[in-house]
Amino acid sequence: MICFVDEEPRPVRGFLFLQGLYLCVMNSNIGEVLFHEKQRFAKWLLLLVFLPAIISAVVILRYVNTGEEPASLIGLGVALATGALLSFVSLQTQVTKEGISVRFFPFVRKTTLFSFAEMESAEVIEYKPIKEYGGWGLRIGKNGVAYSVSGKKGVLITFKEPKKLFWGKHKTLLIGTQKPDDWREVLKEIWQ
Repeated sequence: MICFVDEEPRPVRGFLFLQGLYLCVMNSNIGEVLFHEKQRFAKWLLLLVFLPAIISAVVILRYVNTGEEPASLIGLGVALATGALLSFVSLQTQVTKEGISVRFFPFVRKTTLFSFAEMESAEVIEYKPIKEYGGWGLRIGKNGVAYSVSGKKGVLITFKEPKKLFWGKHKTLLIGTQKPDDWREVLKEIWQ
């Protein structure tokens, strides 16, 4: 079993209950970890979500003289809940000799291993998140499925056969990355 603890993979024997920031990949045959990356949404995006909530709270507290305005409070609640959810989202990727493991918590709760045997290719690319996939997050675009939290660099995996990804079968999967050079090195090592 491999557990991601504070962004560093660590082998663990036996069972481990999910506690705090412990996120586990329960596969005893996963092999040596060659690369690991954990990403979160960009802070500017979180601020963009929280800013309307803060402004709404100030307006409500300053200008409402009689009771509470339910519509304003609902908007405030939705903005705060969305911001809170986005602050917990994490994209975790791990590369071993067997393949690439991906977990997009909390949307994809199980870690998925994509074996190199089922891949036609995997390469680091620069892409246009809004134009090609409609933004960041767990997205389905004209080019397939994307798991990304920020930036415009990613690893494009092309499968030999269409694979069940999120909704439907797709031939490509894009995994966003903040470490494109590290990905290039590990993919070069794997595909030799």
